[in-house]
Order: sequence, then C-alpha cells, then structure tokens
Amino acid sequence: TKGRIEADNYANYWNPKHAVKQIRLYPFDALGTFTTEEIPTYAGGHDGADDRMRDDIFLGRTTDDPLCQAAGVREGLMSIGIGIGINQSIKNGIPINVHRLFEQ
Repeated sequence: TKGRIEADNYANYWNPKHAVKQIRLYPFDALGTFTTEEIPTYAGGHDGADDRMRDDIFLGRTTDDPLCQAAGVREGLMSIGIGIGINQSIKNGIPINVHRLFEQ
C-alpha cells in the first residue's frame, strides 16, 4: 500500500457541536507527514442517519444514494439472518455456516 488511514469518532450526544470526527491520512514517505480531514457533523441520532433512514423507509427514498450503499430487502433479511445465526452460535457454543443459513 501507499499508506494508511485512521479515523476518530468521539460522539457527544449532549452537545453534538463538540463531537470529534476526523480522518488522518498517513502516506508512506520519508518525511512521515500526514494530513487530517475534519468530517462534518449533523444533528440527530447517529449523526442524522436515524432521521434519514426513517424518512427513506416511510416516505420513500428522499436522499440521493450516488454510491448505491442503501441496503435493500434482501440485504436487510440477510443481516437479520446472520444476527440470528450469531446468537445461536453463542447460545450453543458452535460455529455457524453462514451459507447454510440461507439455503432454500
């Protein structure tokens, strides 16, 4: 690789303006320099994601998704199924086979 990325996210639910969110980029070079990028904060739970997700679910897509990162029904069901499998693994003390969780 040509470097590494580190991220900090310190939430402050009582005063979101004091939350710390930044990404540091460390390129591998002889000088050992790095760049810090501040990430903007938004009001609301989970940095505004709760409100946006609620609106997407109940009002239809209200925001752009240029990177196509929004999960669909299939992804949601798979997430739930994996969570159930993990809980079974913890309860029974045995590993799970994720592929078998979704056999038809």
